[in-house]
Amino acid sequence: MSTKNLLSLSAVAATLLSTSAFAQIEANLSINNANSLTGNDDVVAKLTFTNTEDHPMQMLKYLMKANKNGELEENLFEVTRDGKVVSYEGMHVKRPAPTPADYITIKPGQSVSYSIELSGVYDLNQAGNYSIQYNATNMSLFSAQPMLNAKAANLGMDGVLSNEANVFIAKGERDYVSMSNAKR
Repeated sequence: MSTKNLLSLSAVAATLLSTSAFAQIEANLSINNANSLTGNDDVVAKLTFTNTEDHPMQMLKYLMKANKNGELEENLFEVTRDGKVVSYEGMHVKRPAPTPADYITIKPGQSVSYSIELSGVYDLNQAGNYSIQYNATNMSLFSAQPMLNAKAANLGMDGVLSNEANVFIAKGERDYVSMSNAKR
């Protein structure tokens, strides 16, 4: 492979690996009471989204927060316990194509925050060191600039990844009930 082709391939790879080339919504994740949790406690994540662009950005509401009943409708977090993946046990909602009503507008420099209870949809009752990170990807995640959004979608790059929040959960006695096993 020639040097010119290798440089071109490197430039394409760098573009594909950089979501910042498309949208600057930063996500910051923290865990409430992270220093004193046991398996009996609800694990509540605080997620703050900040628009670092110089123009308003729109983001799908249902990929930012829990629904009006406080339930996640998608697996929006990567959770590990002592390095092993903790499965998402919540619902997966099938939706039609998003409409303008499905988006929230975040003004330049504005931040919006949501609290999301995680222990009902991830098995967090076992003692261990947990690593939690928000990771949402969707071809329609942003809609502030349709042409830019189309380019990002074609490259599969519509996504927001937060910082990693680490928490130790001490032994607790909570009975964990998987959504798939719960009687309705």
